[in-house]
Amino acid sequence: MGLKGKASHLREMLDVCERLADAVEKAGPVDLEYVKEAVGADEKTLKAAAGKLEADGVLEIKRGFWGDVMFVPKRRKHHGRDINDFMALLESNDFLSFRKAAAKLQVPEGVVAQWCKVLEADGTLEVRAGLIRGDKTHILKHRIAHDIRERKRKCKAIYTAADYLVRIAEAIGGVGLDEVAAALNISPEVCEEKAVKLGALVKLDYQYGIFGSPRLLPARKPERKLDNKLHGKVAETYRISARGVPATVSLVEVEGDAPPTYVVSPPEVGEGTKALLKSLRDGFEVYLSGPDQDIEKARPIALEVARRNFEVQDEDLHILSSMLLHDGLGLGDIEYLMHDDYVDEVCVSEGEVTAYHRRFGWVKTNITVGKENRLYWMMQSIKDESKEASETSILETQLPGGDKISAAPYPISTYGTTITIGKYARSPWTMTRYLGHDINALSLEMAAFLWTCTQYELNIMVCGPKGSGKTSMLNSLCCLIQPAQRVVTVEEHRQISLPKTMRWGWTSLTLAGSPPKWRDKMDLKDLVDVSLKMKPDRLVLGETKGRDEAHALFQSMLSHPTYSTAMADTAEDLKSLLLSEPVKLPPNAFAKIHVIVVLNRDRKTGRRRVSEITEVIPAFDGGEPMLNSLYRWNLGDEMHVKAADSIRVRDELRLHAGMSADDLRRDVQDKEAALKWMLANRVTDVESFGVAVEEYYKSRGRNQGRVRQHPALSAQKL
Repeated sequence: MGLKGKASHLREMLDVCERLADAVEKAGPVDLEYVKEAVGADEKTLKAAAGKLEADGVLEIKRGFWGDVMFVPKRRKHHGRDINDFMALLESNDFLSFRKAAAKLQVPEGVVAQWCKVLEADGTLEVRAGLIRGDKTHILKHRIAHDIRERKRKCKAIYTAADYLVRIAEAIGGVGLDEVAAALNISPEVCEEKAVKLGALVKLDYQYGIFGSPRLLPARKPERKLDNKLHGKVAETYRISARGVPATVSLVEVEGDAPPTYVVSPPEVGEGTKALLKSLRDGFEVYLSGPDQDIEKARPIALEVARRNFEVQDEDLHILSSMLLHDGLGLGDIEYLMHDDYVDEVCVSEGEVTAYHRRFGWVKTNITVGKENRLYWMMQSIKDESKEASETSILETQLPGGDKISAAPYPISTYGTTITIGKYARSPWTMTRYLGHDINALSLEMAAFLWTCTQYELNIMVCGPKGSGKTSMLNSLCCLIQPAQRVVTVEEHRQISLPKTMRWGWTSLTLAGSPPKWRDKMDLKDLVDVSLKMKPDRLVLGETKGRDEAHALFQSMLSHPTYSTAMADTAEDLKSLLLSEPVKLPPNAFAKIHVIVVLNRDRKTGRRRVSEITEVIPAFDGGEPMLNSLYRWNLGDEMHVKAADSIRVRDELRLHAGMSADDLRRDVQDKEAALKWMLANRVTDVESFGVAVEEYYKSRGRNQGRVRQHPALSAQKL
């Protein structure tokens, strides 16, 4: 194209821009078909001109409820009046002349004529003999759409055609279904199908028989499930995502209440859409095959069902399909608690839900559940499976994701059935999360030292009081194992989760995963015996509780690197616990432990941290082993300090790895550099941490030096 052609094209584009701006300014929000006719240009040229005008702040390009392109003026003119004011005027008057409408709105008659042209095209009004008559159903549709747009500006909201049906039925009782279908631009058959599914909110009156057009009438309006309007001081706010459903969590300190209230605010969903979701949920029972059904297997079906019933964009479609899964196959609104990493336990009693929050302890929530919740159905199915269960038996089971559930029925639980859910971590803890500034549970040198102990196959016990984070620390230590090694974990309820890089050789044995009729015939000792026959490189026992588990665990330490947890406040307490009744381990068996990691929870602030790392030094005369505290928390300075140099670890590594004291020091420094790199690159989640650890071991195997120099460890790969 030459200079003259370019100049001609530019003049044409400027002309189209001027005519488009004038048309949108006069008529208000208009669709693409209207501006095509008003401007007299093709679609490609119009979109290019609209893009320039949007950049200049003259108009805004939006998508309407049905996905159509809308052009909205950014500046109101004509004394602040727009097309919405015109529709409000039509709604309150049966007939209007052009002159009367222009006088009431104080705009030129030409502007009224432009508005009429836009609204007449979609059936909102008709003009006969100079008089304007509005269709109330169409006008109400536009008003509802305007209200929805305002709601979406304030918060995340999802509204569908079902909400339009409900609002129209409430505002215009007895409107013909054909009129509603025409206003919503859907077929009468689809409109009738939606109305039938919304039986709790609307009803159909077949006053002219089944072959006549039924009329839409309002029915009883249900109450909202969640109460998000609590007044008080907001202590903390953060966002979570439950299978793709975004939600805001607020911890609200309400005056007069001792614990704060946990308020979850999911996307706002219209009442009609809620009722339609509920009717679709009931059909999902055909996909259930028992309490171990995997929810994600039904994801494609849920997406297809949502696509057939809701006219929304892909993002909202995914949210609605997830809500359908939560209500149909999941735990309903409890799913928000299950996907909050700060929530460890959930308790349901008489429909009220409480939760244990890592920062605030036990808190009340704004979530309530009814007897139709899947929790109660699962407990009943377990009772039916177990022939020995009576009406007052305490029931236990495990969800597919690893969460453990126990139920105490009335009269064991005085105020009615109480169900407790012990959560399986969705985002397992890693060593870099412990090192974060907001946690600071241990020092960088301590983390690197524990990594060295893990790599070179030393036996480690993690102890601490209840709620101190023993299993989380055990999980983070397991993530430091070489991915090429076979790991077998033995637990009562599944709690340990390893990264994908380790899952090829990971076997998880859980007692709760066995059928109810087998559980009385098996214990953890039996699972430990089975695991030893699998020839593992590492054995992990979730918790050492009694005599049998302890003896089986220390028997395995003779031939396999072993890791476990125990309930003890200090290393001395652990020693006393294992060497005295009822466990009564021989002193030489206790000496098989190389390192003890002690965790504690500050009872004032609730913060968890490693209080000490201690090594066990065997007694050569057969007496009790001694403890050598290597690192500890200095309460006065509020920092971790090194208390002593290692003796047992140094000797073990010199004997079995040929490492001198200088080699041990360099290895710890090398791992400190690796952890620093991970912190700098925000490698905190379990999957990226697993990739980083794998690359670290690969670089060491190729003798390429430290991780910070290794080119494969890049942010792109992680």
